Amino acid sequence: MLIGQALRGRYEILGKLGEGAFGETYKARDLEKPSKPFCVVKRLKPAHTNRLVRDFFDKEAAVLEKLGKHPQIPDLLAHFMIDPDLYIVQEFVDGHCLRAEMSSGKPLSERVCDKTLA
Repeated sequence: MLIGQALRGRYEILGKLGEGAFGETYKARDLEKPSKPFCVVKRLKPAHTNRLVRDFFDKEAAVLEKLGKHPQIPDLLAHFMIDPDLYIVQEFVDGHCLRAEMSSGKPLSERVCDKTLA
């Protein structure tokens, strides 16, 4: 378990936010910044970490970096490998689980979506 560890001596893992088939997501604190802001660490656990997987990971991180320039998408802060796992660190955005918005099981209307994005 990663809780309590400081990945690369910088990202202190505070608690688990969730997990899925390919990895886990943690809330962390960036120890190198003066304000020690929260961030999100995504731990990806591929079956194999060969050159092809690493190249794909690097390309995906580059895409996330470009997407993070949008005000409604978290910034990419770092991406790295601690063999055999791959890690992505992004800006933490406080909020609630999207499942709460979709609790009725019905799709949201465009009008509702427009209000939430305004």
